[in-house]
Amino acid sequence: MTYPSFTVVEDILLADHVNGDAYEVSVFSETVADDGVVNIFIKTNGHVGDLLHINAHAGGLGLLEITEAASAETAGTNVSLFNYNRSSSKTSIASISAGNSWSNGTVIFDDMFGGAAQGRNSDAGDGGVNFILAGSMHYNVSMQNLSGGSAHIYIGIDLIDRSD
Repeated sequence: MTYPSFTVVEDILLADHVNGDAYEVSVFSETVADDGVVNIFIKTNGHVGDLLHINAHAGGLGLLEITEAASAETAGTNVSLFNYNRSSSKTSIASISAGNSWSNGTVIFDDMFGGAAQGRNSDAGDGGVNFILAGSMHYNVSMQNLSGGSAHIYIGIDLIDRSD
């Protein structure tokens, strides 16, 4: 099999940063009760191909889930995406909210990590999950604390916006 040759002279991720198409948002809570959830709700525009990269950490046992075609039951708080290119005036066309409630949808990814035993609450997390998002779709990224007590939870999202 012969692979095609490309004349790209820079790494595509670097190009996304330089062109101002790479964004970041995160939510963190220091005291999430047992069974409590921290989440980020994402609405994509009509185009296809945004790259979603997720990092998540919990102070105990955590369940990370990504739900596609979710419905927001409450609006939550709108969160601004931070452009990695500080000299770019571009803004992402995806909209993000945190702290809302959601329902329905299909779980397209789940992962458990950490430990539930008290005294073993060292930080545990997922080093990174990548998805290519569908256009005009709603996604919810949630982390549930299953550690048996209060714990901290962090969800960080990188979004590469392929709208242009």
